[in-house]
Amino acid sequence: MRKLIALFALPLVFFGTAALADGHMEVGKAKFEAVCADCHYEDDFAGTPKDEMKSMIKAVSAGEVEHDEDLSGLTDEEISGLAAYFSSFE
Repeated sequence: MRKLIALFALPLVFFGTAALADGHMEVGKAKFEAVCADCHYEDDFAGTPKDEMKSMIKAVSAGEVEHDEDLSGLTDEEISGLAAYFSSFE
């Protein structure tokens, strides 16, 4: 019985994770268009891993890195979304 439940639950876990990733991408794309697009192209950070991108955005948001635009108000969800969006370009 447990195997049967696991068999049916596995696709839900996968598609739930995919939906969450898509949600982050949509948040990231919207924030990019609202805040970043004036100075950056979508593929400016192409090939940068998502974790590295997230660290860079957090550093800018915390004021640790000089940046033209004030990003101090970014939420964790927006930072994750921007990192996912920027790192999606190869």
